[in-house]
Amino acid sequence: MVEFGGRAVRAVPLTLEENLICLTIGAFSIVWGVIIKLVIPPHLFAKLAVNEKPMNDEEEQNTLVAVMRRSFRQSLNKSKGATGSEKAH
Repeated sequence: MVEFGGRAVRAVPLTLEENLICLTIGAFSIVWGVIIKLVIPPHLFAKLAVNEKPMNDEEEQNTLVAVMRRSFRQSLNKSKGATGSEKAH
């Protein structure tokens, strides 16, 4: 964004100090991840795993996305029906 946006997005390059702070935060997160992996027993990570299984047709039809699609299609059909009946008069 800084190189291509410049003034348009009001971005300015980071100073050396700001770059070093970002680098330190990133490096610390890697070190912290290694510490967690070494300290916490692996069987505890297995307990955090999500049991993902494919949905059956009934479950899929009841998802939020499917319900919203049906609702949207019904509203489109109602609006098309209303405009179609107005044209017939």
